[in-house]
Amino acid sequence: MNTIAKNYVAIGIGSNNISRVHTMIWKCYIYNVTLSLITRVGSFFLFPHLFPLYTQNEETLSLLAALLVINTISHPLIHIFTGTIRAALDGAGDARFATVVTIICLFIFDLGLGYILTVSCGLGIIGPSLSAVASGLVKSIVYFVRYKSGRWKNRQGI
Repeated sequence: MNTIAKNYVAIGIGSNNISRVHTMIWKCYIYNVTLSLITRVGSFFLFPHLFPLYTQNEETLSLLAALLVINTISHPLIHIFTGTIRAALDGAGDARFATVVTIICLFIFDLGLGYILTVSCGLGIIGPSLSAVASGLVKSIVYFVRYKSGRWKNRQGI
């Protein structure tokens, strides 16, 4: 869906049809969230029955359940929004901004906060998952502010 959003933005900007660009971005986002919710909710109910087939260790089962909850909540709410807005920025020719934000968030949140949560706080495998959620949340906010400001439209002279 993100590729479709990127292509619609590029086509819409090329034809100077900005209202269509906005409409297609949000349509792609809604479709992507709908598909993700269907698969995530299905996996949320299916996977706990499959986990015991791989391990009987209670600690591992509780970690898998925690990761499933984090992923089921964060993916549709944060990561899809980030991906859709990022695709729109890329399609508009504003990929440099999005790339710089992604790299900064990678170092600060994914690596830095991930290390702190994993090693210093002792969260283990939950640490990187929570740091990825924090990174996605910050990127969502930054990308949305850029989207609402309209500066991404100036990349193609609109």
